[in-house]
Amino acid sequence: MDVSSMNEQLQEFIQKEINVSCNTYIQREMNEKKIVTGLHNLNTTFEEMFETLTRNTDNGFEMLSKSFEQEIKTLIREEIKHNVRGTEKDSHPAFLAIWTEDTVTLRRNDIIKFNHVVTNVGNGYSPMTGKFKAPKQGTYFFGGTVVSAPPNALHMMLMKSGTSIMIPYASVTQGDSYTFTAVLQLKAGDTVYIQKDNRVEKAYGRDHSTFSGFMI
Repeated sequence: MDVSSMNEQLQEFIQKEINVSCNTYIQREMNEKKIVTGLHNLNTTFEEMFETLTRNTDNGFEMLSKSFEQEIKTLIREEIKHNVRGTEKDSHPAFLAIWTEDTVTLRRNDIIKFNHVVTNVGNGYSPMTGKFKAPKQGTYFFGGTVVSAPPNALHMMLMKSGTSIMIPYASVTQGDSYTFTAVLQLKAGDTVYIQKDNRVEKAYGRDHSTFSGFMI
């Protein structure tokens, strides 16, 4: 057997094994590096996804919170409106107005405008016109006082939508007054007021002449 030839073959085998081992090691290292890099990239991707999800969730909760708050405010406003409408619907109209002017000459068909409004539930009475306008149908009680001023008596009329109901009268005596009451059936929109007849006479205010009414 040729020893020299065997030695060469042995060296070739050893070198081949070394090369295979080195290549295997290098390949394994490269694969591990790829795996580590992949895991790192995957971890980064998950972190970005989590951050985005958290941010979107926070924004979502914030938007939901604002929407819920707005909804609550709307419900509260609607409830307040409903309660106010219910209160107005259930309340009975009522008013009291006082005439504060001094001696005034009243001419034919003049309406006394009781200018100082003390009570006006339902806003049926207008101090600008002196008329009470029924907000709703029903039976109403009215009362009032008119005071005369010399040198004449005072003839007034309690009017319902243009029709005379009664004629309160105060004599010539200084500061004489006439107090009246009436119960009237009204439709919504009917008006009640105190109007001068066809005479020209003087009337006295100064908080002594009053006009009031309420729904029974």
